Order: sequence, then C-alpha cells, then structure tokens
Amino acid sequence: MKNMKSDQSIKQLTKKQFVDPITGEMNIHYYWKRNKTPKIEITGKLPNKLSGLTLIKKDLDNALKWVQQARKLASENSDDGSEKRYKASGEREIFDQIKAFFVASLTFYGKCFTEANGRGAQVSRSWLSEEYKELHDYYMNFRHNFAAHSGDSKVELAKTFVLLHPKKKELIPVTPTARIQPDIVFSVNEKSFEELLIYVSGLVEEKYYKLAMKIVTELILVESTEFWIQKAKQGKPVELGFPKKRS
Repeated sequence: MKNMKSDQSIKQLTKKQFVDPITGEMNIHYYWKRNKTPKIEITGKLPNKLSGLTLIKKDLDNALKWVQQARKLASENSDDGSEKRYKASGEREIFDQIKAFFVASLTFYGKCFTEANGRGAQVSRSWLSEEYKELHDYYMNFRHNFAAHSGDSKVELAKTFVLLHPKKKELIPVTPTARIQPDIVFSVNEKSFEELLIYVSGLVEEKYYKLAMKIVTELILVESTEFWIQKAKQGKPVELGFPKKRS
C-alpha cells in the first residue's frame, strides 16, 4: 500500500458533510472519483489526539482571519492610518467590531494552549522557539487578564470621580465613572500577533503529519487490507492501541 496523504492533497478524493437538523449529529461521506468509499472510524489515544490537532489548527486559522479583520478595520478608521501602540478610539460602533474580532482571536489562541479532555490534544509553550515565547507570553497575559477574566494586570480600568462645581462651592450631584478598556492590542515586539498565529499553526500542522504517519505505519498498515474490509462491513469504530515496542 502506498503512503497515505492528506485527503485535501488527493484530487480524486472528495467529501460531503451532513448535519442532522434535529440531533445535530454529523456524518461524512467520502467519494473516489464520484464512487462512495467505505470508511472505518478509528479511535484510541493517538487517533483522538490526531483529530484534536485538526480542531486546534482550525481554531488558529479562525483566529488569524479575525485578527487580520480587526487590524484592517483599525487601520481604515485611524486618523493617520498608522498603528500606534496607544490611541483613543473614534467611531464607537466600528471599534466595538474591532474589539469583538480581537477578543475572539485572543480567546481561540488561548484555547489552543488549554487542556481539553474532549480534544485529547493541546499546544504546549515548550513547542515554541525562544524568539516567539516572549510574544506568546505577552498575548497570553492579555488573554488571562482581559479576554478571559479581569486579573491582576491592569489592562482594563474604571475610575469613579466626585465633581465640584467650577463656579460654586458645592458638589455636582453625580458620581461619573470613566471606563478604559482596550479594543485591540499591538505588540511592541518586532513580530506581530498574526506572525505568532502563523508560526504556531505551522507547528501544529507539523505535529499532525508526524503523528499521522506514525499511526499509518505502526497501527494501520500492520493489519491486512482484508482486516479493514471486514471492519468496514461491520460499520463500527475500531479502537487502536499504542504501537508495539520493537524487540
């Protein structure tokens, strides 16, 4: 059998996805030159981790699209078109959209580094080279203290004031509160958040293909084609264990 490749790299292979409108259950049909192909779902720690890596890759792709849209809107609505580190926002409705895109991007990035039992996979800071760790920490700090919850770092503030009448010796009967909350954050690092997302996405993709090859060569191809034909007829998932240790 030839080495397996990504399903997107094989032109003859197509797929159709179906979602049950009542239960929400998803089903996928694969076709080889328009002929429906039998399929066998594989489960187990390694296959589940492989599936989890694809979900992480999708999150990073979405995060990149959102922060690019946020940056585009911020640039288009800047007085001078520049990206200064600190700048008061203008049109509130536009900058609410910018904040929504940026927070969504930041949240999904942080999600990739968070343990999730349902995924069986997560990105580790240890995967990153030294040149990206500081930038990663910078944005994770904003994720922890702004996007996820308000923490110790004062990335968002609210200040309440007592006002004195400018011409009378009396108080103005109101206690106004001013809110200071970022819409989008640009790093002081030479590299941007977009570059960080692209870099981490590349790491995940590399991990995916290495693990996929391990599963193919050490768990799938050790069984005969006839074995998989019979499993396809049974229509049940096949749980794969760990590769056998070589003696």
